Amino acid sequence: MSKLLSANFARLFKSVWFWACGLGMLGYSLWQAADMLSWAYGIWSEWSGDFITSRAGDFAVPVVIVLPVLSAMFLGAEYHNNTIRNKIVSGYRRWQVYLANLITVTAAGLIYAGAHVLALVASGFFIRRHVWDMGALTMKLLYCLPFILAVSALSTLLAMLIRLRALPVLAILLSVALLWLPQRLHTELSSSPELVVTDGVEMVVTVDDKGEAREQIYLKDGREITWEDLDRVPNPQYVGEPLRGAYYFIMGALPGGQAFYLSESLPMEEGVGFPEMAACSMTLAAEGPGSQGLPPQGPSIKLWG
Repeated sequence: MSKLLSANFARLFKSVWFWACGLGMLGYSLWQAADMLSWAYGIWSEWSGDFITSRAGDFAVPVVIVLPVLSAMFLGAEYHNNTIRNKIVSGYRRWQVYLANLITVTAAGLIYAGAHVLALVASGFFIRRHVWDMGALTMKLLYCLPFILAVSALSTLLAMLIRLRALPVLAILLSVALLWLPQRLHTELSSSPELVVTDGVEMVVTVDDKGEAREQIYLKDGREITWEDLDRVPNPQYVGEPLRGAYYFIMGALPGGQAFYLSESLPMEEGVGFPEMAACSMTLAAEGPGSQGLPPQGPSIKLWG
């Protein structure tokens, strides 16, 4: 097992794709750090608080794209140059090959995540009003670990089960699907249970002497009413129970949904929490060893020409 890991890491650190993906992730992290500094010295210049913890998980969204692509290029090369056959012939079991690959891909994800956090922490020293909350930051990073493991397991399994030349394209399409679905579900869940009937009313926005805007609503006969006086009807697009609960579960279970939650791009509501997300991630990661990787002549898709 140690020889497998040594060979994998030697190949990983020589891989052009590892460094190319790393540069992309580093550029994203530096952009996030610069954005944090612009907010800290801009509209939040008078606010004192923790600027880092809320952005510590921002690496999660690009990782959903980067790790499947890296796995496809890095592990896919083993079939092209018969490295996987040599490993099996040398006496290694399929689960040992899978586990070594999983550890290697997970390590790459941890390196990318570590570089992101280091960039944010280094930027934090330039924010005078930043309040360090190491406890919150540590908990946020701990919840990121199962997520990285789940994405790595899914990426490794995909790379070992499919031997297509178009595997990188399939990996990108899978990543896009994992990121698109939770956003679509969030859009469905964001609809209001009731719709306000505005037919027959006129809304006027006025500005007072202090420069504050005030919305006024008038009926056709000229009478002024408030927003609460308007009639409301049920929204046919509103997603109710039990489908609503299922949607939230899917968003918390899929790596794409977890990525948005960790980066705080989507609000976490209705029973979705980091412990539940971590449990789903560990369950997904545990499914990989059950498949025991891929035998050289196993049931897979092979179109090498």
